[in-house]
Amino acid sequence: MAGRAAKVLMVAGLLISGCGGPAEPVPWVEQPVAPPSPSLKVRPEPRAVTTPCTAKDLESLWPEGGDTFAEKESNGFAMLVRNVGAAPCTLAGYPKAQGLDRDGKPIGEVAIPAEQGKDVHVTIEPAEPAKVVLRTRSQGCSGPEVTYHGAELLLDNGFHVVARNAWLRGSCPLRVSGWEPVVNVAEPLWPLEARLQAPSWAEVGTELTYVLELVNVTRSTARLDPCPVFTQILTPEEGFDERKLDELQVSVRGTYQLNCAVNVIGPRAKGRYQMKVFIPEGFPEGRTVLYWMVEGGSRVSSTTVLNVSKRDG
Repeated sequence: MAGRAAKVLMVAGLLISGCGGPAEPVPWVEQPVAPPSPSLKVRPEPRAVTTPCTAKDLESLWPEGGDTFAEKESNGFAMLVRNVGAAPCTLAGYPKAQGLDRDGKPIGEVAIPAEQGKDVHVTIEPAEPAKVVLRTRSQGCSGPEVTYHGAELLLDNGFHVVARNAWLRGSCPLRVSGWEPVVNVAEPLWPLEARLQAPSWAEVGTELTYVLELVNVTRSTARLDPCPVFTQILTPEEGFDERKLDELQVSVRGTYQLNCAVNVIGPRAKGRYQMKVFIPEGFPEGRTVLYWMVEGGSRVSSTTVLNVSKRDG
């Protein structure tokens, strides 16, 4: 693997930088690059109202996550959904929102609109998300304090989603915002989710080969334009903060550009890409996390776990 000499070992304080469907994966091409600078986050301009979103047009942002489509906001949390249809559609008004207790049962009253009488709407392109925000307050109300552990969202079109492990506490009534756009919705990789297919074990001093699947969750075509830059990391440290990857004490990492020889992924289809990472001598044996992410602020990432051992003999 070219460029191994440039990798630096970090053990006890030293850093080492650095299968699915029937289709053959796009071959690995080693194209190391510098991590891109963070892009400027801007709120998109409002779009004109178009065809209303139907229930089949919508999906929770990370349907496999369970608790990942609720994001922390100031004094509340946001619930995100995205357009998985083939055309733009419009979400309007205030959805019905019900707070839930730790057992997933309704608690407190149905949320009331945050701003009465305000006409709110957001038009989302295929794969783009929108959000509503649930908030409450602990001061200025005489009722008992209520602790919410999640919320249920129900739209007039029949779309229904539940967020769990999204904590909120207050004595004031629960309020729900109208639909809002999400910053940086122009991100071209919104349609994609990443999945890793890796062997269950690997040896130090060898090259680990695995497969990245980029799954298009929408009924529109996804294009890798521009070609993504990604980072892959091997580390024995579990439960790390994805925002603080530079603080890992032991890791093998490298940033590369994807081989975009195949740069179009059809509706509800997946692209498969071969990945490689060299495991140097001295890397700790045992349970190891393999982490893959697109750089540049995208939410496309995935992890898997394998065991690393010494070579026989």
